[in-house]
Amino acid sequence: MPISTPSDSLESYNRDVDHFLHVLECLFIPAIEASNLQPILPQVAGSDVIHGEIIKNLSSADLVLCDMSQLNANVFFEFGIRTALNKPVALVIDEATANIPFDTGIVNYHRYNSSLQGWLIKSEVKRLSDHINKTLASEPERNSLWKYFGIAHSGFLSTEQATPDDKLSLLIRKVEAMEEVLHGSLDDSNEELLDVPPNYVSAKEDLERIVGRRRRWKPRFLGHKLLAIRKNLGMSQSEMARALELKVHYSAVSNYELGTREPDLIIVLRYARLAGVPVESLADDRISLPEWRKSKAQ
Repeated sequence: MPISTPSDSLESYNRDVDHFLHVLECLFIPAIEASNLQPILPQVAGSDVIHGEIIKNLSSADLVLCDMSQLNANVFFEFGIRTALNKPVALVIDEATANIPFDTGIVNYHRYNSSLQGWLIKSEVKRLSDHINKTLASEPERNSLWKYFGIAHSGFLSTEQATPDDKLSLLIRKVEAMEEVLHGSLDDSNEELLDVPPNYVSAKEDLERIVGRRRRWKPRFLGHKLLAIRKNLGMSQSEMARALELKVHYSAVSNYELGTREPDLIIVLRYARLAGVPVESLADDRISLPEWRKSKAQ
């Protein structure tokens, strides 16, 4: 379900910024408990990785109540995970959301009244509880979409633990995503950063240098250097993929070398380690690989 109320939808919900939290507390939790189920809140506290905990809950829950109201992208991502696992889902949507995606519209769903008015809430809780019970009775151990689309193989939640490299790679991707958002915001505004008092001029300059005015620069010759390293090591692409501990098809090595796919920082570090060269020589176009490194690639 959406956690925050979209700013452009506040008028539909009496300008209640916490509307969906109130729906959770006043409607969803009572209806779930009335169906003799224990609610698992869609919130993660503490130092847990949010996505990891949510996906664990999606895998282990007997039923997932999926609120499509406002067509929140995160909700449909979680719905997709649950469908891949072939686990039952009870779909609901409020009256303020007019259109339902075609593929999910073929599945039985429940439309609830989002006003949370005192004289309606009791009947709304009962109606939602009935929908939950019917969903469990009709599809107690499978997802409804499977019978419509003829899906044959379900996914499963891996018990493999994330390595330090995996965690570092995730952090790097998140930082890069934040960087892209910042670049986009600055590019769209076409405005300089606001003037600041003299005492903070250096901080402003630092921010301008970090954020920049253009999208992230990418090295032009990285692919050629990665090819030279593989040739120098005398490896095939599949052998290189194993040496890099890639978890994807070895064709990724070809994409790296052709420049059609950019390796993340972890992969670049592994290339540098295998070749015995500083990582700067791969990331900086102004620095060439040592001649002896390139000799076998000629």
